[in-house]
Amino acid sequence: MEPDAESPPTWVWRDWWLAGAVLGATAVELVVRDDMIWRPLGAVLGLAFALTMLWRRTHPLATAVIGFGAFVATDLASTAFSDEPFSLYAGGCVLVLAYALFRWGTGRQAAIGFVVLFLAWAVSTATDFTGAVDATGGLLVLLFLAALGMAVRYRHIMSAQQMERVRSDEREMLARELHDTVAHHVTAIAIQAQAGQILARSRDLDGAAESLGVIEHEASRTLAEMRAMVGSLRQADRATPELLAPRGVDDIADLATMDPTGGLRIEFVRSGDLDHLQPPVEAALYRVAQESITNAKRHARHATLVRVNVVGELKSVRLIVSDDGERASSSPSGGYGLVGMAERLSLLGGDLEAGPGPDRGWTVEATIPPKRGGGMTIRVLVADDQQIIRAGLTTILDSQPDLAVIAQAADGRVAVELARQLRPDVCLLDIRMPRLDGVEATRLLAGPDVDDPMAVVIITTFDTDEYVTGALRAGAKGFLLKDAGPDLLIQAVHAAAEGDALIAPSVTARLLARFADSAPSTQPPQPTSALTEREEEVCLTVARGLTNAEIAAELHISASTVKFHLASLMTKIGARNRVQIAIWAYETHRVRP
Repeated sequence: MEPDAESPPTWVWRDWWLAGAVLGATAVELVVRDDMIWRPLGAVLGLAFALTMLWRRTHPLATAVIGFGAFVATDLASTAFSDEPFSLYAGGCVLVLAYALFRWGTGRQAAIGFVVLFLAWAVSTATDFTGAVDATGGLLVLLFLAALGMAVRYRHIMSAQQMERVRSDEREMLARELHDTVAHHVTAIAIQAQAGQILARSRDLDGAAESLGVIEHEASRTLAEMRAMVGSLRQADRATPELLAPRGVDDIADLATMDPTGGLRIEFVRSGDLDHLQPPVEAALYRVAQESITNAKRHARHATLVRVNVVGELKSVRLIVSDDGERASSSPSGGYGLVGMAERLSLLGGDLEAGPGPDRGWTVEATIPPKRGGGMTIRVLVADDQQIIRAGLTTILDSQPDLAVIAQAADGRVAVELARQLRPDVCLLDIRMPRLDGVEATRLLAGPDVDDPMAVVIITTFDTDEYVTGALRAGAKGFLLKDAGPDLLIQAVHAAAEGDALIAPSVTARLLARFADSAPSTQPPQPTSALTEREEEVCLTVARGLTNAEIAAELHISASTVKFHLASLMTKIGARNRVQIAIWAYETHRVRP
């Protein structure tokens, strides 16, 4: 398939120079040539040829047809009505049109134009034959111009594609650098901060001080890495540090001035205690407000006003964005960026509500906390290639009375060996580890070929689709990001130990969309027998991510009854765990996000 030519440039000085040269040459011919017939026609053709010089790039086929078609018409007319041939030396500019046709035209235009050029040559040869050498020479000139135009065209296209590949490689390299350096430092800071909070609550001030020291060290290293990267990316003469400044509540007022059309008025009101909010909270409020205002501009029918209220309360900060457009009947499932806003808030312990306003329009309300805030012991194995992260995870888990870290591993192979030797209740594995990655380690410990699978929870820095689907299909019972927070981490370990599954909220929404929007590579297995009404209900609640206790409360049955239906369900569809039940529900279109 032929690559598309790049967009032609606008008129430049060369175009005007060519047009002027054609007009000048035509005027000189009209004055000095005594043998020229049909001088008024020559003047008209000179003007037409001059205009084609201006539009030869944007309309290459049309200008070529005009230029060469004019020669065909005059040759035929002079043969029929005159004893002398008509000639206009300034008409040699049509050779430029032949080059432009193959330089800027599409493949279809070039093919049609070539036929026009060949017909023009054939008519010219037939009406004014001066010998085989001249005729062949004229054809070779046209072929040369066609080849030259195509060669220049493809050289520019290949150069642009090569530049795009270089940019793509640079972006990939930058992403890898961010993942391998800065992201790991930031992850370590987040985990140590979580550990420090746990220790501070338990009044272990020495341990909390040690965690703060580690945070300070890692923060310094992170800043050094970020300065090095930003310094290499930013041009020395065009430094723009303001682009790096975080947005906050005060910046929401600036959104009212970002509508160049001025078609939608935006009112911003702030009240209550909004001082000393943490930067992530302020950034989340700004982004939700920005997304909501953008949605109102795009989708609110007949809206003239958007009101943005930020209220600082004792235990929460509320953001309310409403418009006065026509009252909407319902919300598109996951549409208008609602999933992304909900994910951002959930990471800060907040929640999102969106729906039709009481009278008109649409209302989005976000609530965020102003600050982030004797049974059997569950034995946990922690595996991560960074010692600082292993230490932070161990501190968080050991702070719980019913959790105990019994072993740590720095690579996947050692993790598998220790797990098989110690048989922990839960294995907490990183994705990227030396010698053996977390997905393969999960497959060896909990995969379909394992007779006695263990409970594995994957914890990683990035939630790419390859990581998520690979880990879950390998048998993992949970998938978390390392900055998910101690509460979610502890819940995931408890859920895995009890046979439940817990997936990070940011992963869940995208995972649902992926399985709902794409057809499975293989036909999902059919149940060995029809599901009962209760099994269908349990299947749907599992797909929504509910735990056994939450399912029992929603369906008004006991937890033991939930486990009975889960076991029956897994037997009928051939699932090994709750995650596979959820995947099966999406693949069979029982659930859509």
